[in-house]
Amino acid sequence: MGARRESNPLTRTYESNGPDVKIRGTARHLADKYLQLARDAHRAGDPVSAENHLQHAEHYFRLIVAAQAGFRATDETHPDDSDDENDDGGLLNRVTKPAEPAPQPMVVQTAAYLRKVG
Repeated sequence: MGARRESNPLTRTYESNGPDVKIRGTARHLADKYLQLARDAHRAGDPVSAENHLQHAEHYFRLIVAAQAGFRATDETHPDDSDDENDDGGLLNRVTKPAEPAPQPMVVQTAAYLRKVG
């Protein structure tokens, strides 16, 4: 039997059964959706629901950060692979070195924003 290949957590599709919604998509998509739900709940005057959605978003941000850390560790242990003709064309570097800030602080910033506005 062949070995089963592990899927990339950044492109894997997750199914989330949140407190009042069922969402399907990548970790980034789910985190963004839960942040939007948190904003909506906050605007509606429901701080408990907003916090719950923020906690769901944080879970998916942690998955993203862990996957990126895993890619960085793999990239650092195989530095010669970056010059290989059969490489990923720099995809790994684009995935592990995003142009935007790390996801986890976004949750903290959003939570602070929601508390300040409320």
